[in-house]
Amino acid sequence: MLASKIGLAKVAIQEGRSREAVSSFKSLAQEADSLGLKYLSVECSLDLGEALVNNKDYSRARQELEPLLGKAEKLGLRTLLAKDHYLLATALRATGNGTEATPHYREALRLLDEIRKEAGAEKVIERADLKAIYADSTRWSQTNKG
Repeated sequence: MLASKIGLAKVAIQEGRSREAVSSFKSLAQEADSLGLKYLSVECSLDLGEALVNNKDYSRARQELEPLLGKAEKLGLRTLLAKDHYLLATALRATGNGTEATPHYREALRLLDEIRKEAGAEKVIERADLKAIYADSTRWSQTNKG
């Protein structure tokens, strides 16, 4: 049941209904957390951050995404960690903090390259979601060198 709700909320984001998805992902993350489903909890919180970025609510997005860095890293969720760095960088860049954003874009790239070097994962960045993250992170990590 929880997986179905998450799927519907993800569709809402893909269809441009991010405002609708915000409240859904907040409650879904709490529900997953209460059930001890750490991966789903982090994923829902990350999707909430994405919905907030899409809504241009960058301050709230940062509040949601920054604590997730530690959770995703602690759990070894590198793909989610890469996405978190990317979304956080996007929120920072959108608010004029390009210098702060650049290291997050670079970390997203580093993580995806690390994943890609694993046996059987060479084509991981061909996934639609990761392909966009990789392309944007490559572009924006070059912007503020140093």
